Amino acid sequence: DPETLGFEKPDHAFLDKLPSFDRNQIGRFVRSGKLKVRPAVSEVQGSQVYFLGSSQAETIDTVIFATGYARRFSFLPKIYADFEDPNFALMFQIFHRTEPGLIFLTDLQVPQSNWPMFRAEALAAVAYLKAEELNPARAAQFNRLRMTGVLPSFKADLFKDESEFIIDPAIFTQFSKEFVDWMNSAAGGKGAI
Repeated sequence: DPETLGFEKPDHAFLDKLPSFDRNQIGRFVRSGKLKVRPAVSEVQGSQVYFLGSSQAETIDTVIFATGYARRFSFLPKIYADFEDPNFALMFQIFHRTEPGLIFLTDLQVPQSNWPMFRAEALAAVAYLKAEELNPARAAQFNRLRMTGVLPSFKADLFKDESEFIIDPAIFTQFSKEFVDWMNSAAGGKGAI
């Protein structure tokens, strides 16, 4: 319970949002007193910080302002990877819609380890690249689909209102397996992944 550590009560039900994992053992540091939980900051004056609900300032050495992150690929022109554009989407969260040679292994967010997702993405990318060489007709079929096809959802009911990159891992890995099988089947089963 986050409230036992001094955090505010969440404004949502358990598992309505992607949980945060305590890899850095924040809970242990809070319990030991090395880290103090405070409410939202209302004002900063030099090293003096005022928190909501308190008229007394506290002296602070360091403020860490963590707001999350944005997906950016600064080495690519925005027309190829504008993740800030709400209309920009990748086919299966991996394949660029109009550029067959542009494949992303995105940082999908799941309520477990990401390694199975990385593996599923890599296998799908390899299956496509292999089909380009061994069966160009199947690769061309997928290229037509990627440009005009409907984007599948990997949400289920879990985190359905969250970012498109927060997915249900079971749905994604099953879909990826089916995609790999489909790409490999065109090559007559030779060298299946």
